[in-house]
Amino acid sequence: METTSRVSQSAVDKHAFSYSLGGLDFARRELFCRCNPAPALTVQGSDAYRSCMLAPAHAAITRAEYEEMPPGPPFFQLIEGQLLMSPSPRTCHQLIVGRLYSLLLNFVHSRELGEVFIAPLDVFLNDINIYQPDIAFVSTANLDKVRDNGIEGAPDLCVEVLSKSTERFDRTTKKKVFAQAGLQEYWVVDPDARSISIFELTKEIERPVEVHVSPAKFCPAAFEGLEIDLAKLFARL
Repeated sequence: METTSRVSQSAVDKHAFSYSLGGLDFARRELFCRCNPAPALTVQGSDAYRSCMLAPAHAAITRAEYEEMPPGPPFFQLIEGQLLMSPSPRTCHQLIVGRLYSLLLNFVHSRELGEVFIAPLDVFLNDINIYQPDIAFVSTANLDKVRDNGIEGAPDLCVEVLSKSTERFDRTTKKKVFAQAGLQEYWVVDPDARSISIFELTKEIERPVEVHVSPAKFCPAAFEGLEIDLAKLFARL
């Protein structure tokens, strides 16, 4: 109860809100309900699924306030100080993430190259940006970034499989913030185009250095000896 009171005074009084998606009310009860009512923000129809980023009606939420929230589900990302909650991913998204994670995990562990993580896991980039990339790789040299509550700073590689609700953030804001945080390599997987775009963010943010389209086979420079068969990655989707 003391924790709830403290949260209400700090995070809730400053940033509390409720909102409606497709007629269903979502709220983090532990964080939001024990406070005075705040103006509702309503998102209707297909917009609820295309853009779940709430319009910034309050000052930016900080890492300290984010960490006061109770564990999910639902899970949120903090993007430029605003909470983003997305609907469940499509089946094809989950299949691609699972297949790619399995390939990377087995390869990395067999060669003791580091650790591979799958969402949801917080990646703390700065005070107003906390992301949960679909897949994150941290090399052995950087394993000190891995903490009990997530990853402190940029991993060596992040992978995002595009979804309609998050695509615009994955292609723009998140990529820019990742680059500022020092992320070396960023893969954007497009299920509709059946492609993987490789960004080396230390060199170029806007344009990928490589684009591989199924049925090509992709040999990542970061994982010498690994071959990713895109025809298998996108099979039966």
